[in-house]
Amino acid sequence: MAIFVFGKNSDGVENSIYRIAESQAVYDSEKNFSDDLYDLVTVSDDDFNSVRLGQKHPLSKTGSNVTYVDIEYTWTTQEELTGAISNKVKTLENWLTENTTSSMRATVEAYKNYLSGLDVTTIVNDANPEMSKSLEQYSEDNGTTAVHNLQLF
Repeated sequence: MAIFVFGKNSDGVENSIYRIAESQAVYDSEKNFSDDLYDLVTVSDDDFNSVRLGQKHPLSKTGSNVTYVDIEYTWTTQEELTGAISNKVKTLENWLTENTTSSMRATVEAYKNYLSGLDVTTIVNDANPEMSKSLEQYSEDNGTTAVHNLQLF
């Protein structure tokens, strides 16, 4: 079972998600805040992976029930894909700079290196005019463990 971290007393408040952890053990080792500042909701591994892979967004929660919205992607130009990759790499680099002892560090670094090495001309081109999945899903489909921004405690 996974853990979603929402703002305190945020029932019915949209976009109050703060972080996600794949397990209680990861949550316990990575959190850098007091539990009493947030509401924790236990979710299934399937729900966790749907969010981690950018397929769904946890819109809100009521008690232990989470409401999700589906996310659709359509990357139609190399420029927009390059921009998204660049933004993600910067986020990962910043996290790596600030988190030198995290147990997630090797996974984050491997994902950053994978994204940095992507050749967008092989992803979106005349033969493949669009990519309709998240960067996280694309990475997983190609054998690299992805890390969603919400996993970065």
